[in-house]
Amino acid sequence: MPPCPAPFVIVCQPRTGSYHLASLLDSAPDLRCEGEVFKAGAHELSPALRDALPAAWQPVAARDADPMGFLGSLRGLSEAGGRALGFKLFVAHLQGRAALRPGVLQNPGWRKLFLWRDPLSSYASLCRARQTDIWTLRRDRERPPEALLHQPARFEPADFEEHMARLDRQQQMQARLQALAGNPVLAVHQETLNAPATQARLLAFLGSRATPGALQSHYLPQYAGTLEAGFANWGELQDWLARRPADAPGAALLAKAALPD
Repeated sequence: MPPCPAPFVIVCQPRTGSYHLASLLDSAPDLRCEGEVFKAGAHELSPALRDALPAAWQPVAARDADPMGFLGSLRGLSEAGGRALGFKLFVAHLQGRAALRPGVLQNPGWRKLFLWRDPLSSYASLCRARQTDIWTLRRDRERPPEALLHQPARFEPADFEEHMARLDRQQQMQARLQALAGNPVLAVHQETLNAPATQARLLAFLGSRATPGALQSHYLPQYAGTLEAGFANWGELQDWLARRPADAPGAALLAKAALPD
């Protein structure tokens, strides 16, 4: 059996297409990409891996007490089946789990994928999900009413600034990790995930033998309208952006050309 690719982590924020990316990568025969394995109060694992997880790791408290031990168990189960382990990591998951920084993020043995999406689109998507409680759209499930999927978001200045601060922290983290010699980091954008060229970059970075363009996802886009139509108070948002200081957190991310690449 050929050796497994390196383990990897998707560093991201909510509403950036992370479920879609994880599903694409999980369709590769030599990769296993899980969800938020450090989700608050629960393991977000595929049924097969959840069923195989030793009883000692089933309690969330055990996972949080020894996050690297927990990942070691998941890696062993995945690699025994010839598949490298990957998982989603929100920056918030690092709180109370300091061992993940040297063990994963600063460890050259782990590949780091930073996933980005246009900040306004991700904010609108986050607002819609909160309003409708529709967080994912799967091919194998009944489609919700279009009126819900296209319900306009409402821009709230304080909430938006919190969103931008989270993105700014992720950008700073990416820069710090890229500065470490030999630390493998790759940034990808939600808008290009279905492109064979992007998939080729991803698979080469991870060391996967899968075919670019052949990856498949269980997830579908939830919103197909314009960015302007996605906000109930677009004019208010535009006015706020016009007054926003140039040195505000995440300011560079608001210009698509300035997104990290």
